[in-house]
Amino acid sequence: MSRICIIPVVRSGGMASFRAKFESGLGVRGIEVTHNLEEESDAILVIGGTRHLLPLWRAKQRGIPIVQRLDGINWVQRVRWSGLRYTLRAEYGNILLSFVRNRIADRVIYQSEFIRCWWEDWYGMAHVLEHVILNGVDLDTYTPVGRGTPSGHFAIPSHPPYRLLVVEGSLAGGGASGRNLI
Repeated sequence: MSRICIIPVVRSGGMASFRAKFESGLGVRGIEVTHNLEEESDAILVIGGTRHLLPLWRAKQRGIPIVQRLDGINWVQRVRWSGLRYTLRAEYGNILLSFVRNRIADRVIYQSEFIRCWWEDWYGMAHVLEHVILNGVDLDTYTPVGRGTPSGHFAIPSHPPYRLLVVEGSLAGGGASGRNLI
């Protein structure tokens, strides 16, 4: 049986929602999930970053493929003063994310094309294979253009053109002041 290690174990927010749905999908497919880097696994998914760099590096040395899923970069502290503690924490987070991306990950998955461009603008191109999978949805399979259903792919009706926008998030506690958002 296959086993994937997913780190870190986040319990709230969009990353937690993604992790829970992803783990559920793996379970349906008969793939075990662990959150312990020391346990044997066939691959490791790093959702964002982790402080556990030494166990992650040891897993890489054992030949376990490591995939990093990236969202945005911490940026608020670079456009307005957010306090020393917030600034240090945000910059430390960026350093961890970038270190895993540039030195440890074997593949990088960006949450959107915007996010990929943002990372490449700030930190250069990744030196590993990279892909964009929008919010965990493979648009080659699930596409708004639609494909026929004979191949088993999902097709969105084209007439009338239905569009659905789903927004998840919170400005509370995120460091964003709410001004200049429009």
